[in-house]
Amino acid sequence: MKKLELVGIWQGTYRYDSGQGYPNIRPTVSFEMTIEKQGWFGRFKGVIKEDISTGGIGDTSRVSGRIKQNRITFAKTYPNLHIIDERGKRSTITAEKYTVYYTGILDEKNDVKGNWKIHGYCFEENGYRYEMSESTGTWEISKKY
Repeated sequence: MKKLELVGIWQGTYRYDSGQGYPNIRPTVSFEMTIEKQGWFGRFKGVIKEDISTGGIGDTSRVSGRIKQNRITFAKTYPNLHIIDERGKRSTITAEKYTVYYTGILDEKNDVKGNWKIHGYCFEENGYRYEMSESTGTWEISKKY
């Protein structure tokens, strides 16, 4: 397999797995990933902007990852924590960053499909204790240009 030039703009979608308490409020979210730099050993950096009209988050997230043969892995870090409760109410907590971990397989058409995961954790904000359970889902992406 020839080396894939990752630098450029990629279009994709992600969705949550069902059965995580949010079956009706978790749409398929569109996003655009811009790979700004590809370095040694398949490492890359970039940004992701989600389409808020499809349920995405308005923050620009940072991406850092690696491609090795046909396997791609990266971490997407948001500058703020965004919560959507079981009623669909959105909240933003600016003191907390959080990271989503992506893995995927590059196919012969240079499209990538895979899974993502947000690890569960606890934190306190304004005297309230929040417990976030693990979330998982799927994603896919294609190079736009």
